[in-house]
This record gives sequence, C-alpha cells and structure tokens, in this order.
Amino acid sequence: MRRAAALALLLVVGCAEGDQGPAADTGYASALTTHLETEFGTEVATVITEIVPGEPQLDLLPVPPTANWPYWTVVTLGMATKSMTVPPGFDRIFARAELAVVLPADWFGPDGASPDGRITEENWAPLADLKELARFPHSQNTWLGPGHTVQWGRIGAASEMSAYLVHWPETMQIDVVQVPLPDGAPVNIYAIFPVHPGELDFAMENDSDALLELLLDRPDPLVWNLQRRPVIGPG
Repeated sequence: MRRAAALALLLVVGCAEGDQGPAADTGYASALTTHLETEFGTEVATVITEIVPGEPQLDLLPVPPTANWPYWTVVTLGMATKSMTVPPGFDRIFARAELAVVLPADWFGPDGASPDGRITEENWAPLADLKELARFPHSQNTWLGPGHTVQWGRIGAASEMSAYLVHWPETMQIDVVQVPLPDGAPVNIYAIFPVHPGELDFAMENDSDALLELLLDRPDPLVWNLQRRPVIGPG
C-alpha cells in the first residue's frame, strides 16, 4: 500500500503564502515516496510527524532494511518546501534538497522492528539532528550541498564527534539521487554522517572527498555509529 495519501494530508502546512515550493505540492510527496520505494525495493514503513509551532512542516520517511541494504534509511520530507540560498555562479539544481541518515537495522528494535510506537529519547537523537540540519539552510539563509561540513557541538553524550558531513549517498541503494519534478527542477537527496574533530580538520585542510574516501574504506561505511574510531589520528 502506498503512503502518498497520508503524506499529502501531512504536508501542506506552515509555508508563507507565495513561498511554497515542491513539498507544498501533494504531488511531490507522492513523487518522493515512489522514488524511495522504487530504489530501495520496499515500502516506506510509516510517516514520522512532529509539528513544531512556527516551523514549516517537516516529516520523516523511514525506509526499512532489505536483503540488499540491511539498514534503516530515514529521509526528510519538507526540506524542499522552498529553495535554499545558493551562491551566484552555482547551478540552480542545488537549490532544493532532502537529507537522509542511515541507521543500524535494530535501531528501533530487534529484527528490523518498525519505528511505530518505538520512538525513544535515545533513538530519536539522530532524527532530531536530521530535522535540525534540514531547517538550518533556511533559518541561516544559506545552503547545504555535497561535501559540506557543519560544526555541531558534541553529538551524543558519550561521543567525541562534533560535526556532520553532507555527501551524496554513495553507499546507499539509491542509484538516482535526484527526484525529478514536473517542472523539471530536481530535488537532491544527500546523506549526513557524524565525524570526529580531527576528521573535520582533515576535511577543511584537504577536502571532503578525501575524508569520504577514508570513511568508505571502513566496515559498514557511513552507517550511524557514535562508537566508531576516527579515520584520522589515534584510534
């Protein structure tokens, strides 16, 4: 069963008149959901909705683990409500995006259990950051694109990680990372990944692609794991 009807009911909320982008169009909710279900080969499990007064609607679409991709992939729905402020000289295809985070299969419970009724303060933490990152470019009049890093402060009480890397979802099952819209303007899907301070320094001194190459050499690359050792420096 497709979730497009449910998504449509949740979506048209909180945008100022005249400032509505594709996510204010119920057709966009259907297009994104269909895109994810086609690429991952499974249905979106549910819609996680958290209404924040004064903020545009921003929902989450959790895609369940599969045999080919044994992780939860949670994608925002609503970041593309309006265009980001892309600097002059950059292609406008970077103006709209949604973000994703990859979580272990047992994140919400054993055997790939659905998040329905299983959201706790602990397992909500990366999803809260995902939503805050999705709102960041609009609140700060800026943009997020592949290779960007965002300083964040400590991520998790027992972790030394303090920044996020934004990247194309190279390791995910999504072969096509742009969702085409009827007007021809795409919405890009980027993944986020927490990084250590030394890794952030390395990315700033070299570039994010160099850091990404090192991360991709590790087991289960780019899957949420606040206990992983840094790829730069001791550990």
